[in-house]
Amino acid sequence: RLRHEIEGMVNRIVAAVDSFHHEEKQRRADVFGRIEQLAKRMESMEAEATELKSSLEAQRLEAMRDALTELPNRAAYDDAIEREYSRWRRHGRPLSICVVDIDHFKQINDSLGHLRGDKVLKLVAREISRRVRNEDFVARYGGEEFVILMPETDQQSAMAAAEKVRLAIAECPFNFNNERLLVTASFGVASFMEGDTIESCFERADRALYRAKTNN
Repeated sequence: RLRHEIEGMVNRIVAAVDSFHHEEKQRRADVFGRIEQLAKRMESMEAEATELKSSLEAQRLEAMRDALTELPNRAAYDDAIEREYSRWRRHGRPLSICVVDIDHFKQINDSLGHLRGDKVLKLVAREISRRVRNEDFVARYGGEEFVILMPETDQQSAMAAAEKVRLAIAECPFNFNNERLLVTASFGVASFMEGDTIESCFERADRALYRAKTNN
């Protein structure tokens, strides 16, 4: 009888150990399953985050571009001038601003229509972009006005570069209905000097532009 009792106890212990191992194995499988699910969830969330980041960046870039001319817009210019101004203040290297305004643009719009006016804007934007250096920054500032930022460029060099762009625009064949339209633009150039703010330098360029328009 004692032997049977001992065998029964041993069998129960073995059964308990087997049950424990089975439950432990199941518990580990459940834990690993949850970990795998979490890993997949995190991977999916990372992919979604990357996609969202790319989408937001694309939207940001779109918001910084002028739809008509495909140039950077005023908001993009504001960012660019802040960066260049900070660099100029740190290193003191030459930095110039060139403001460009298409002459008699209202007359072009009134006489030829806004669609032709838009075409003039696009062609002028193209000519400016073609004539500047890769390191220069060109933006449509608003209406018929454009801005060129010229890093590492002093006043004299900036004026020479502006003159090349001015001549290129004047010589560009703007043809409408087989008739050549003479399109010209006026330029105002200013270089940053000690004590300048972004606004003060831009105002000098704007005044130079006004003088250019006044003096034809």
